[in-house]
Amino acid sequence: MWSHKYTEPSARRKKVAVSPRLEDDSDGTSTMNFLGNIEDVAELAVGPAECSKSLGLDQGIYAYGQSGKFIPAAYIASFRFVQELESKKQLIPFTLVRERFEDFLLTNKGFLNALTHSKGSRTRSLESILKMHRIVCDQMRQECTDYEIVVALEADPALKGIRKNVSEDDEDTRPPSKKFSPTAVRAKPICQVKGSY
Repeated sequence: MWSHKYTEPSARRKKVAVSPRLEDDSDGTSTMNFLGNIEDVAELAVGPAECSKSLGLDQGIYAYGQSGKFIPAAYIASFRFVQELESKKQLIPFTLVRERFEDFLLTNKGFLNALTHSKGSRTRSLESILKMHRIVCDQMRQECTDYEIVVALEADPALKGIRKNVSEDDEDTRPPSKKFSPTAVRAKPICQVKGSY
């Protein structure tokens, strides 16, 4: 089924994480299962309003930086975060702090930019962004103040330099996006059922 030939990485090449070779899926069941899993996660995170289990995450909050630039790692992190919440049966506790959680992300967009810049391009910042989401959510469940949350983020070794890099992002020469600005997102009506924008 796969048209390319798989070659083992050479010993001289730089050590990089290599995905395992996929076996041929002659009847398509593995492919259909995989696509079904993707559909379930997408429906949970950003599904339509008529889907009762969907959180309907606004990617303007989760996946766009200060200047309105799309950050792929943040987009994937939002899906992984929702998957974790569902697998740990933490969706309901999350909805109790969700409005404050999203306000925090909007107010501190510089953290997202800082993690992306400090880790590099593509999805290198994925785990750090996911960890930031976990810490912020856990701290909010413990009713910590925003200051205490920032201190917890700065104290985590995996998020080293999160605050240091924020000031560099303020010097972004691109004009800020009006569509994804905190003011524009907060102007949206809050959903009474889901407790978010």
